[in-house]
Amino acid sequence: MVVMEDDPVISYKVNRKHVMNMLTYVISGKGSTLNKRISFRRGEEAQKYKRVATTKHDSFLDSFLPIGSYKKLYSYTQLINGFALHAESEKTVRILSRAKGVRLIQEDIKMAKMTTHTPNYIGASGVWPLLGGAENSGDGVVIGMIDTGIDPKNPSFASSNISSQAKSPPASFKGTCRAGNRFPPDSCSGKIVGARWFARAAQATGEFNATIHYASPYDSDGHGRMCHRLIIPISSQPHRIDCSWEFPYASNIQRLQLWVCKRHGPWSSVRKIERTILFQHFRYWKQRGEAMYIISLFVASSDCPDRLSIYKAAYPFGGYMSDVIAAVDQAVEDGVDVISLSMAPSSISPGSASFLNLLEAQLLLATKAGVSVVQAVGNGGPDENTVVSFSPWILSVAASTTDRKYRKSIIIGNGKAFSCGTLSAPTPGEIMYPLARADDVIVGNSTDEGSNNCRDPRIFIKPLVQGKVIICMFDSSDYYDELSLASIVDTVQKIGAAGVIVTDRSTHDVDIDFEPTFATTVPSAIVLKGSDMRALMEYYNNNTVRDEDGDVLSFGATARILEGRRATYTGEAPVVADYSSRGPDVENSLMQPAEVLKPNVMAPGHLIWGAWSPTSNALLEIHGENYALLSGTSMAAPHVAGVAALIKQRHPTWSPAVVMSAIMTSADATDRSGRPLMARGDEGSLSPATPFDMGAGAVNAARALDPGLVFDAGYRDHLQFLCAVPGVDEAAVLRAVGAPCPPRARAGAARWCSDLNSPSVTVASLVGSRRVDRRVTSVGAQNETYMAYVREPKGVAVRVSPAEFAIAPGAARTLRIVLNTTAPGNAFSFGEVVLRGDRKHRVRIPLAVYPAAALSP
Repeated sequence: MVVMEDDPVISYKVNRKHVMNMLTYVISGKGSTLNKRISFRRGEEAQKYKRVATTKHDSFLDSFLPIGSYKKLYSYTQLINGFALHAESEKTVRILSRAKGVRLIQEDIKMAKMTTHTPNYIGASGVWPLLGGAENSGDGVVIGMIDTGIDPKNPSFASSNISSQAKSPPASFKGTCRAGNRFPPDSCSGKIVGARWFARAAQATGEFNATIHYASPYDSDGHGRMCHRLIIPISSQPHRIDCSWEFPYASNIQRLQLWVCKRHGPWSSVRKIERTILFQHFRYWKQRGEAMYIISLFVASSDCPDRLSIYKAAYPFGGYMSDVIAAVDQAVEDGVDVISLSMAPSSISPGSASFLNLLEAQLLLATKAGVSVVQAVGNGGPDENTVVSFSPWILSVAASTTDRKYRKSIIIGNGKAFSCGTLSAPTPGEIMYPLARADDVIVGNSTDEGSNNCRDPRIFIKPLVQGKVIICMFDSSDYYDELSLASIVDTVQKIGAAGVIVTDRSTHDVDIDFEPTFATTVPSAIVLKGSDMRALMEYYNNNTVRDEDGDVLSFGATARILEGRRATYTGEAPVVADYSSRGPDVENSLMQPAEVLKPNVMAPGHLIWGAWSPTSNALLEIHGENYALLSGTSMAAPHVAGVAALIKQRHPTWSPAVVMSAIMTSADATDRSGRPLMARGDEGSLSPATPFDMGAGAVNAARALDPGLVFDAGYRDHLQFLCAVPGVDEAAVLRAVGAPCPPRARAGAARWCSDLNSPSVTVASLVGSRRVDRRVTSVGAQNETYMAYVREPKGVAVRVSPAEFAIAPGAARTLRIVLNTTAPGNAFSFGEVVLRGDRKHRVRIPLAVYPAAALSP
């Protein structure tokens, strides 16, 4: 990827003179001087400049490189001025690096994916009345999804019930729908307002196969469709979302949810509900009195007005940064309001700072254009230093659990009941079924190792197994092979058994926190508790008659598998998922800690229902299904993108930094009883969550719409931040973003990354004392008086000045936070500053500080 010194569309003042100058350059090789800038994205002049810039790229390459020695993949013109090309020879890089007009060259790198009642769980349904009703929530806002594409035929994206007016995208959106294989021209007729695909880098490497991966926006993987479907319910009709008012963290949310349910219920059309989340012919809803209550997030809200524009740039094998950069460039040109990115580089780019790779720099320019960027923080947890979303201008999202549980039990013939896992139907009726261990119903001369774990249907004696519940054994290590349970279920189905109970052959407690990830097609249960396993096998052996050789003469044990597909809601607080990547953020490939809080916020990402691609082979157990139950920070990021869209609709003039501030300062760090939220670590351990686990806390959509105070930071502020990164010089910043370091904020003062006006404070090495200023702006409707409350990090004294202040709507105040090391330590410690207003606003600022000892002279 090559970045030129010329300006991109977003910052270039295009007029006839400049265009003619550039045309002169293309023809004669003489350049023009660029003096004035103006921020714009679209328009006739912008398109003219884009065409001229592309022509200039081609002319530049032809003048320096032999024909046939390279293949140009893309011209980037909107946010950066440059191009991507594929070349086998290192000589090409050397030639281009010496060419006049080249600002930066970066090698392409691989990108990795970050593989329902959550709208209520995060408080989103409570904001619908505040936005003019659910029918208007998210209206006029477009979210750009950069992922693996979409299946327009999935019921979640159906548009048959959308009015002709609602089918039209916002006037400001200029994207298009590119038809292709399995993506007909009418695919963009409702929720989907734009769709494109980007695979030139993947094609150049030979990894892209048009037959398997589809040369169109169609999703053959499932990851993208899962993430897209996560966004839509954030603004969906409440009569299709669980109105059980069980959101546990804010009484105002409970009140608003109750209001929504009263206004829109009971519901008269069950057909609309039933056509939505059908997984293996089971409708995931439950009935309460006269009203139907959806118990899953993924309800197809056909008349939901929010809009998605799809940019397919990832595939089952991952993706390439040059394809992703092309997608971001196009998304901003199209006019999206929010970008949701559930993928990241597979490794930290070498160099002086992780913030200066080309994608991070491009996303900075996207925020300069007014586009909020939301990204999954990564799935590398619970180890520290595993975040893959680095920069302070990106809203990085961690994954949490929800309070939705699927509970299942089995009952054996002596009346004992055992709790177990799996998401499956019960055995038919209320009768007991004969039990048979797999080893007792196979052909006598079989030596197949699959007899115990039931993976080979050929070795079973069908007359002996039909109508019975089979006990299959497995080793604990087999659990991590996701195909094992699917293979067992497939075997049981083929041999005609009534159901299956899977247990560990050791009969000791199995250190596995089993949770269902897909619905099985036959009644099934997994028993992992040692005492239950022993009781089950003891009961079976005592009621099975054998001859002197050990062969079974009669089966006397019975069992019944109960329903396991109906959800219950416990009211439990969210817990940081063990796989969710942890901070601290890193400032370079040497893993040195950065003075940036990552993650920024936490959202539901564990066991989330979403639309799935029936053609995907990523998970064979759900091949052919339209929905799946998956986990990952990829599932969490779209929740926050949806909240950002709601904020953009309510406050269209708010900058991306203000949107991030509103989401962070309003997040919940405690449960409804005031206890700290928890994080799951190695081997299922639980400990209080720190800002490096959950960022500012669990997202709270309703409070984010009315945060009271906000922290704003613009492009110039982020340049100041980049210029303060240790080891980064002005030339590196200029190469990365095309702008020099601005003058210091305080004349003569040292530059610190912690000076960035963010809604958190992170200090990687506090030696002695440091002053950190924060400027807050009131977005409240009335005058309000705030008081500062401090919980100090261990080993650090914190003073906030002023400790109390009054502020009028639209006014700004500077807060001075002074940190002093009182007891040097060997790790980060955590605290918070909470600004409490007399009109019920609460603004929380997380603190993460490493109190260090002074170096010896």
